[in-house]
Amino acid sequence: MLVQALADETEHANLMGDIPGLFLVAIILWYLMPTAEKAKA
Repeated sequence: MLVQALADETEHANLMGDIPGLFLVAIILWYLMPTAEKAKA
């Protein structure tokens, strides 16, 4: 989506809305995932 937003002028709105939202969701999911040490316990 990032590449399309940079290449296509009609997709520039995604740079301000969708893409930061997707990064935020990815960071939250990464934070909530258990580590290997916690998963073995």
